[in-house]
Amino acid sequence: MYQGCARGEIGDVGGLQDVRESLAMGLRLGLGRETTLAYGNLASELFEFEGPAPAFQMVQAGVALARERGIAETEQWLSEGVIEALAELGQWDQAIELADQLLAQHPEMAESYAGVMLIARTAYISLYRGAIDEATEHKEWFLSRGRHIGDLQALTEILPIAALIEEAGGDLSAAVHLIQELEEATRHGPACYRAPDPEVVRICRAANELGLIERFLQGADAPAARYQHYLVTARAVLAEAQGRLEQAARLYADAGDRWHNFGFLLEHGQALLSLGRCATELGQPLARDRLLDAQRIFTQLRTPRLLAETDRWLDQVVSQTS
Repeated sequence: MYQGCARGEIGDVGGLQDVRESLAMGLRLGLGRETTLAYGNLASELFEFEGPAPAFQMVQAGVALARERGIAETEQWLSEGVIEALAELGQWDQAIELADQLLAQHPEMAESYAGVMLIARTAYISLYRGAIDEATEHKEWFLSRGRHIGDLQALTEILPIAALIEEAGGDLSAAVHLIQELEEATRHGPACYRAPDPEVVRICRAANELGLIERFLQGADAPAARYQHYLVTARAVLAEAQGRLEQAARLYADAGDRWHNFGFLLEHGQALLSLGRCATELGQPLARDRLLDAQRIFTQLRTPRLLAETDRWLDQVVSQTS
């Protein structure tokens, strides 16, 4: 199992088969804890290579087995994976409800690795839902504990979320400082941790820190689908920031297709908004339809800031055609 995870971390797709075989062996032998761990590790690999939907199915099966066998620690860890998958699938109400239930039933979980990730993820949803104060209230807590953990898997999750909260609160300088911390932490790590989260890239663009984007892109060519989609999105943002709008539009269209097929709803919406923005500036007729597609996603997710931005660009399309 761990051999397969290690192969996956360095981009070897064959690692997936190793983890699948370890899961099959655990089920065949009737093992408990080892099998639940295999479910969780396979879900993590699927999350990177195939998307949140197959990861969700796998981690749900692991939760069910852990609950049946009374393996509480593993059940809690796997439940955080359920919430992560729900968040990317756009099932935000379910994700928040499950997170609240877990913390109410297991208050000690807040101090664990899974608890830190869970609270960061719920802060991320709260922020996009417009609850900036609530997200800010949790930021220092999960940030300090995530730094204490020091694991790259944790840091690459919590630092972008903390930076996003700082940006939303009006402190772009603090947001950039956190991203610089992330760049330094991942500089000599595996390529999968180097590929920049789209949130990171958009903050760099807002701060006109394009050189920071380019530093992330050095050595970030991890083969897993998630990281390839990250790179396409990063190149699109960089092209738009540098005024290469036609290239940016093509890259955003590619990113939109990728995120749609992968199943990450918010990033699909972000790509559509960005494509609509570039198409509007280029006077392309597809602008309105792409912006309306983005509007439908942001309405479903209930993201007031992104809805407002989309509406502004739709108004501009209308003014161009009237």
